[in-house]
Amino acid sequence: MSASVEEHINAPDYCTINAGISFFSKCKSVNCPAFKKNIVINSGYVTGDLGRLSQSLCCPVCKTTASEFFKIGIACSEVLIEGKDINGEKIKIFKSVSNFEDIDFKLENCKFVMLETWAYTNPPKYTILWINSLGYDKHIKLAGDVSEITLFDYAENFENMLRVPKASQVYYFGGIQIYKLNPKLTSINKYLSVVNIESRMPKSLAFLIDNQSEFKITTSAKKLYDAIFEMTESYNIQNFFISNISIKNSNNQRYTFDTLLSIIPDNEIIYLSTINLSDKFNLTVDFKDLSINFDFDPNTPISELKYILSLKYKIHENYLSISSTFTEIDEEGTLLSNNPDMIIINDLRRGGNIALPNLNDDEKIIYIKHNDGAPNYRVVREGLNWKSYCRNRECAAQGQIVISNSGYGIKEYSKNITDVMCPACSKKVNPESLGFYKCRQMFLGTTLSRKVERGNLVIYENDEFNYFKEHKKHEWLRFKIQVDKL
Repeated sequence: MSASVEEHINAPDYCTINAGISFFSKCKSVNCPAFKKNIVINSGYVTGDLGRLSQSLCCPVCKTTASEFFKIGIACSEVLIEGKDINGEKIKIFKSVSNFEDIDFKLENCKFVMLETWAYTNPPKYTILWINSLGYDKHIKLAGDVSEITLFDYAENFENMLRVPKASQVYYFGGIQIYKLNPKLTSINKYLSVVNIESRMPKSLAFLIDNQSEFKITTSAKKLYDAIFEMTESYNIQNFFISNISIKNSNNQRYTFDTLLSIIPDNEIIYLSTINLSDKFNLTVDFKDLSINFDFDPNTPISELKYILSLKYKIHENYLSISSTFTEIDEEGTLLSNNPDMIIINDLRRGGNIALPNLNDDEKIIYIKHNDGAPNYRVVREGLNWKSYCRNRECAAQGQIVISNSGYGIKEYSKNITDVMCPACSKKVNPESLGFYKCRQMFLGTTLSRKVERGNLVIYENDEFNYFKEHKKHEWLRFKIQVDKL
């Protein structure tokens, strides 16, 4: 049922396996460097329906949707998988894997949508801190009452066990690099944790910002962007990132955020300066209900925009997603080609909560009039309606706004909204916001601070779609809404 996979030192980054569950796929985007190549999509430690999890897979290089996969594997995990095959026979698989194994389900004979559970079983009385580096797998048993660890405190253990010098240790937790020098992991609520340690010699750099302030840093980061982000963790420089940035060395050689540190000499002075723009694209950015105006070159690539915004808001680009109010963002395009009215920032580190508007606030409503020319996947019907974007490349509405109707009744959500489908292809979509037509509604919600908010009865009698702005969202632990006929 399974096979061990040996480490390949020369494997590209998009074939890197991290702890937890990994999906093996091929990228189908012709503009991606990994086009038609095998890619590995890491989902980390998860619990839930594997069929649903597989619908949100993205290529690690170009971030386009990976609509199918041909294999899954697990690493540094204990896992119980239950499901049914195509004949309705029950499948039950338990695995405890310290390195990595791929699991051959004979995909053509299994219904993945029936797989229901990905969970740790028979937890020990102590916490295991798995550590991995260059093919070596070790573990450290921690006290059973441990709720917080500081990885730096274990640096000497890591050096002795894995032969990685303390000065060269780069920590990864849950597949994501940790940038703070003394990171505290405070959410160890599972019985399995993992640290991957990458051996990379540190490099000393100096950054001169606008020829005024100099900041020095010693880093083991891979890209220049990661080094600059690491600097924002140590110095309060985020107000510098409000426009396009020029990055050069003392010889006037230009760098980019993607420049590898391996080609930059040690003790190099890197000059960061704001570019004087002859042509400006004024952009409003909304984050946590606070709007800030930026000026960018109209031809700024969206990838560069994300880097700058991540430095401004101190959200690593792995955790930062952006969207626009009415249109989908083409991340391979530019500001000018997308022409967004507003950029809305989402912090994915906060995952696991519902992001929806507060339905008590009438100022957040947009009234949309009837349009005979609207496509059939954008039809508003009586009751509750969800606004989403369809990501299915085979759908006629791919990349377009779609409206999904949930009608009347009592809807209750916790963590995620999973029952909304594209009206054109019936594939699941992730709602951006919601609205109401010819109905009345009241809601009950629990905020992240555990405060319970109860909505007033609101009646929508007009002939317009009463739609709530998606850039005015709140995060909810639970959300219950009742929608009734007039």
